Amino acid sequence: MKGLRAAIKVEVAPGVFSSEKTVSFSTGSATYQLVLDEAQLEGSSLLPVQILDEAEDGYLVSLPADTFTSGSTVRVPRRLVEIR
Repeated sequence: MKGLRAAIKVEVAPGVFSSEKTVSFSTGSATYQLVLDEAQLEGSSLLPVQILDEAEDGYLVSLPADTFTSGSTVRVPRRLVEIR
């Protein structure tokens, strides 16, 4: 599974600039937010990620930008990840 492309469904809100979006998603134990260019989204609400590691309960993924609180690497439950 390592290195696979995947996506996470996110909530999308306008950013400060016209091409910018603020996206958020919840893992159940934490909520993450990040700002990125709308071109980095897949469709209207999918955030592309890369799987770095797999565990029984989820994946360690690399996000396309840093979150406000946890950098660009976070652990997410399997139920949130769509493998591409």
